[in-house]
Amino acid sequence: MDRNMKTPALPPLHIQIDICPPYDREYRETAEKMVRAMIEEVAGCGCGCDRDMCGGVSRCSDPENTIWLCDTDAAIQKHRSEDVPVIAVSHEGNALEELMGTPWLILSPAALTADFLHEIYCRHHGLPLIVTGTSRCLLRELTMEDYPALLKLQQENAGNPEGCFFPTDINGSKSTSPDNPTPIPGHLPTPDRNAEWTDFLANYIAHQYPFYGFGLYAIIQKESGEFMGIAGFAQIMEEDFSGDRTFQSALTCSDNKSGEAIGTTPDQSLRAEVSYSLLRQFQHRGCAEEVLRALMAYGREEGGFERFVARIRPENTASLALARKCGVEVEYIRYGSP
Repeated sequence: MDRNMKTPALPPLHIQIDICPPYDREYRETAEKMVRAMIEEVAGCGCGCDRDMCGGVSRCSDPENTIWLCDTDAAIQKHRSEDVPVIAVSHEGNALEELMGTPWLILSPAALTADFLHEIYCRHHGLPLIVTGTSRCLLRELTMEDYPALLKLQQENAGNPEGCFFPTDINGSKSTSPDNPTPIPGHLPTPDRNAEWTDFLANYIAHQYPFYGFGLYAIIQKESGEFMGIAGFAQIMEEDFSGDRTFQSALTCSDNKSGEAIGTTPDQSLRAEVSYSLLRQFQHRGCAEEVLRALMAYGREEGGFERFVARIRPENTASLALARKCGVEVEYIRYGSP
């Protein structure tokens, strides 16, 4: 997938290396190759832009755009105190180092890709990643600015819990079912619940995407930039070929650059639960099918997901039809059943 599809417009990034020799050599060579590649890419892009407009990996030394590679605890602590992103580097010469204090660690220069560096920049600066898109829509990570639109989606789906983002109870009840052990979502929040949902969204953004590498995303209309709804992966399950669920996986899409199912054996596969919900004003335009097919393609490519399932109530005929049309398996949800 094109790097510019996956991230917002970024400034050129600068790689600084604080690695003990001789282990620094390969990383310096890799960084230089990335610089040359980006220069050639900009020169051949045909848009008349310069490096600052296109972004990439640069030799510039702006601290705001710097990413450090470090292989000692002291170096990590030093550069983290400067409030810049740091990638820990593990090699045979630093086995006694703990390499703690940063969420990123690599084992070889091959891990240094433009996608990886731009993701680190976005994570550090709190910028949402764009994960995929269609001719009309983009799927990007949620932001706090999406909160009013998520509340509107919650209100429109008061009778359809699977179309909501925030977990809560309906009319103060705590109704659950064997298929859905969490409280059922519903109406707009009371003032107390409003604070609870704001915290829920903030924690979701802070932890879901960096830790799991997947989640629910905002559907954005390309032409207008409007929030259209949500779609994404609710959970990932590892199964054997008999269909028995073995455990819910914490594997991340970003862990899997080969496109193969990580952590599975030849008789196991990864199954992703998909979820999708559009605001009423954007329904009946074919956008939901576009987004679902793009989401599934992204899951196959980045996560190695082989099967997709959606949990849908029998009366939600539109969602059932869409899931079946796109080849998504359906698990029926029946609330209030004995």
